[in-house]
Amino acid sequence: MNIMDMIREMHQTLMDILDNIEADISLYEKKKKHLKSLTKIFVAYSYAKERNFYGPLRKRQEARLSVLQTMEIQTLVDQLLWQMETEDLVDEEWYVKYKTARGLILNIFEADEKHIFVLAKQLLKHDSLNHLGYVFQEDKKRIQQCGISF
Repeated sequence: MNIMDMIREMHQTLMDILDNIEADISLYEKKKKHLKSLTKIFVAYSYAKERNFYGPLRKRQEARLSVLQTMEIQTLVDQLLWQMETEDLVDEEWYVKYKTARGLILNIFEADEKHIFVLAKQLLKHDSLNHLGYVFQEDKKRIQQCGISF
């Protein structure tokens, strides 16, 4: 499986968690549980994607700006999720941070699937995309060994 297919699967996993948070938004304990899961998976996903997919694309001038912008958005999401987990926020503050994080996550998915994947297909060879998928899978296994599953 190539790396773009694996990233699409991760997008779906993260969307499922976002949908669970949305469904349980008023239930404090469930919301916190889903948020903890979202944070762990998003951080692991971001790390693996930046290392194995964005890394090779960053070296290409045609993709550099798009990749750097998306990486910056991922950093903002990481910060928002961390704040939501660690700060004692009242419901409306939590909800505003959640909606902002959700919007940024959806923006990342759209940038990946509608722009960065197109660039990757143009700039990287098919074999390279398959190899990056293999390396992504290996990173995923190592991350899972640390207790983070996705």
